[in-house]
Amino acid sequence: MFLMDDVNKWKAVYRLLDRVSTEPFDCGTLCGSACCCCRNSTSEMGIYLYPGEHLIFDDPDIPSDWLDKSLEDPGETGFPESWTEPVYFVKCNTPPVCPRKWRPLQCRTFPLKPVISDTGVLELIWNDDELPYKCPIIEDNMPIHDDFYRATYTVWSHLLRDRRIFDLVMMWSE
Repeated sequence: MFLMDDVNKWKAVYRLLDRVSTEPFDCGTLCGSACCCCRNSTSEMGIYLYPGEHLIFDDPDIPSDWLDKSLEDPGETGFPESWTEPVYFVKCNTPPVCPRKWRPLQCRTFPLKPVISDTGVLELIWNDDELPYKCPIIEDNMPIHDDFYRATYTVWSHLLRDRRIFDLVMMWSE
């Protein structure tokens, strides 16, 4: 069984995504980094890490003081039954500034969201989740770079080999 419970696998994913971006500039300049520090939200801004992703932030060579981490029960937060280990919830202590090289996967692949089509094919769509902010890339249906799309597709193709991540994407696809 393939699991993403290896820091080197996560470093490889991060390295691939380091080379690409949705735009030729920091897209946070379009919205005031709304996804990092939404000031209009009454909820706590943060994201969940994928299974094994926390290992990258446990590496002593990687800065992690810019993140607050807490553990949550996956059953209580709506994750698939295959997620038996506690889930890490992280929030940035320094929004909108962060060590971009170590941003979590959700930050790196937004605004794309993986889904599995009815025919079993991986597709990347605009993130259609209800968000406490507006993303100009989604709202204006802005084009994104092909290299960003290809790298994100490659990453998700690899990640889906982990049953836990596959199960999550299947939930998103319903």
